[in-house]
Amino acid sequence: MKKIICFLLMFFIFVGCDVKEANPFNPQEEQNPVKEDLGTVEKKTVEELVLNFNTEIYNRSGLGPVDTENFQLKEEEYWYPITEGIFLVVIPDEKAKSPSENFVESMRIYYDKQGGDDPQIPAYARLLILANREDISFEEAEELVENAKEKVQNTGKGISVQYQETDDFLEYQVNRISSS
Repeated sequence: MKKIICFLLMFFIFVGCDVKEANPFNPQEEQNPVKEDLGTVEKKTVEELVLNFNTEIYNRSGLGPVDTENFQLKEEEYWYPITEGIFLVVIPDEKAKSPSENFVESMRIYYDKQGGDDPQIPAYARLLILANREDISFEEAEELVENAKEKVQNTGKGISVQYQETDDFLEYQVNRISSS
């Protein structure tokens, strides 16, 4: 009797299961539904996006630019100084390459709050959004920065914006969903 039950159980497991249906990560699928909903951006290198960010700063504000010569590599992230206590932090998608070779996964404006509040941080965050996606308007970027304090903001254009604050720092992060 045990052999029959065992046989029937094995039969239902092997015959009753469709592996193709059970595997949500089917490599033959051409489109990723998450990417369809959130959109994608073209892959860009660290060097390209830092240059885009500085261009946005020069063209749209009187803020201080990123110091591209004095960046530091900390825990495989590129830390570019902007002004005292404010940094552009770039997280590459792969580690141990150079800024001209690494593609960007996300970027953030980091502010060390030891100097008190800095009203420039939201302005830098808006410009960072514009540097990552040129078809977003200034008004859209402003709205994303304001609403990011409540929850992560997905644009549907390949980037999302999030905000984090502690007693020591605050940061706005722009995450990129690359097309490949």
